[in-house]
Amino acid sequence: MYRNAALLAGVISCAIALLFLGWMVVSINSLPLWIVMLVTMGMLVFDFYQAMKEEDSDNPNSSA
Repeated sequence: MYRNAALLAGVISCAIALLFLGWMVVSINSLPLWIVMLVTMGMLVFDFYQAMKEEDSDNPNSSA
């Protein structure tokens, strides 16, 4: 139950952050900002993936 709630909260928060950062990139439209925002978005998604993978490995009831 807790894992599903954490997954849902993580997906929603990542989606909101990506929408906001994407909107900022499109509205300002400068190359240095594109680079910074794309790296930031990549780190956000990678960190979320690692957190979910780590949580899954900590759970002794996982099927992996």
